[in-house]
Amino acid sequence: MGSDLAVVTSEEKLSKKDFMLFIQSVGGTISQSVGGKIDFEGFCEGYFNDEKTGQQLIIFFDPTALRSLAEDEPETLEHIATMLGAKPQHCFIIEPLSNPSSNLLAVDFAILCAQKWPCIGWNPTDPPSFFTLEQLLRLQRAGISFDSCDLNMDLL
Repeated sequence: MGSDLAVVTSEEKLSKKDFMLFIQSVGGTISQSVGGKIDFEGFCEGYFNDEKTGQQLIIFFDPTALRSLAEDEPETLEHIATMLGAKPQHCFIIEPLSNPSSNLLAVDFAILCAQKWPCIGWNPTDPPSFFTLEQLLRLQRAGISFDSCDLNMDLL
């Protein structure tokens, strides 16, 4: 399994419920329900699949990620804010589950998020990588995943 991709948005009015409904609207599923209804108050995760390839992602709405980032890596959070042009509000963690090529599906899902809300992709490796919507679209067109691109490439 490759590394995770985080998507950070500056959208203030986004709730966990909104995000989980978004996952469903793009063909994903929500894993936790109580009495047949989605429990938006408790721990909730979503899945996004490509049925043709069998690739699968798990997506978490992570309310603690930005707080942790502010404490542990304030310069990274500042860089994300600069790229967004606004204060980061929420972080979604996209974890590829099936195989290394599922990282391509993570790019696809990050693009869907960035087309809905102001977002950037963030690969929290050392050194970290950051992707605008346009850069994610270039990765998608080239068939390159977020964790295997060389940031010095002309592609980005």
